[in-house]
Order: sequence, then C-alpha cells, then structure tokens
Amino acid sequence: MLLEEQEIALIKKLSVFERVIDDASRELKPNLLAIYARELADAFNQFYRYVPVLSAEPDSGCALWRCRLLTIVLANALDTLGITAPESM
Repeated sequence: MLLEEQEIALIKKLSVFERVIDDASRELKPNLLAIYARELADAFNQFYRYVPVLSAEPDSGCALWRCRLLTIVLANALDTLGITAPESM
C-alpha cells in the first residue's frame, strides 16, 4: 500500500500526542496542547484533501481508521483543554 505524503504527515502528527501532553503538563504550558490541536486539524485537512477517504476501497479501510483515530486524539486534546468537541462538522 502506498501512502500519500499527507497521510504520512498525519500519522506522524498523531504519534506525538503523548509527548505533547507530557511536555505541556511538565512545563505548565497548555498552549502547547492548543497549538498541537490546531496543527493536527491542519494535517487532517491536508490528508482529507488528497487521500480518497469516502471512495476508498472497502477492503482497506485504512483511511477510515485514520479518520477515527484523528477523532479520538483531537477530542482528547480538546477535552484536556476543557473544550467540548462538536459531534459533527
């Protein structure tokens, strides 16, 4: 399976969530988490623009799993900041 550049960027951004939480709490800088959430949303926007999520092959489902993972991580980041994530966009 070939991964698009935007998909790789999204995966990398998702993978640093734990480190961002740790850094923000250790340094007492919640703005680090807010910046991360915005950057994650930007990475997802690029991913969604270039990776066919809705027209992906039913067998693969990888793009849909990345969307689900993004939903979980972004909701956790917003919840940690005390912001309620919207149910849908």
